[in-house]
This record gives sequence, structure tokens and C-alpha cells, in this order.
Amino acid sequence: MHSVVIADDHAAVLQKVSMLLRPRFAVAGTARDGRSAISVVVKAKPDVVILDINMPLLDGFAAAREIKKLGLPARIVFLTMHDDPAYEEFAIGLGASALVLKSRASSDLVAAVDAALAGEQFFSREARIWLRRSSGAIS
Repeated sequence: MHSVVIADDHAAVLQKVSMLLRPRFAVAGTARDGRSAISVVVKAKPDVVILDINMPLLDGFAAAREIKKLGLPARIVFLTMHDDPAYEEFAIGLGASALVLKSRASSDLVAAVDAALAGEQFFSREARIWLRRSSGAIS
């Protein structure tokens, strides 16, 4: 079973994300800020790290940079409430495997982690736009 570490400053989000992932993945640890996330990742050595972008002490982007700098092989999945293409571009620039909108976590997070593990990318915003286009709606 593949392992994940989840970092988000909101306890309710940590609980929800853990519940979503536990049927398919081992939750190796959680953190409430970016600095703690790095410590947990160093100790747990998970396959995937799910990082909220807006966290105290160190934001998710900075934590991802540090995880990469340390040479840790975990795939990075960002979790955010910001539906903004600039966040996707920044995430891609950091080498992230995925960016999932919190509003779509229930439908997209497992798929995003699966994509990350397969060496692919997944972005909630793009998935939503594709779904709209394929259903005939104009985005």
C-alpha cells in the first residue's frame, strides 16, 4: 500500500482528507504547518505528500521546494481553495504532480494521488473545464 503525508492547517480538512484516502492509501503522518510537514516527510518517507498552499510558518510552495531540495522522492500534490491558473502554473514550475481544489477534494483527490503515483499530472481546474466542454457547456 502506498503511503501519504497530509499537511493542512485546518484539523477538519486533515480529518476529511485522511478519511478520503485511508481506504486506498496508508496515511503515514499529518502536519498543521509547512515546517512540521517537512519533518514528518523526512521521517515517514511517503510516496506522496499532500500540501495545503496556505499554511503557517512555511507555505505549501516553500515546503515543497524544501522537500525537493532535500532530495526526497515523494510526489507533491497541492490542495488549495484558490481556483486560479497562476497557482497551477507555479505548482507545475515546482515539479508538482497535481493541484486539487478543496471544493473538489471528494471527487478529485484519489484520482490526483493515483496520477502522481503513475508519474502523471492532475489538475482539478483543468478536469472541471474538460468536463464542462465534454458535456457541451462553454467554459
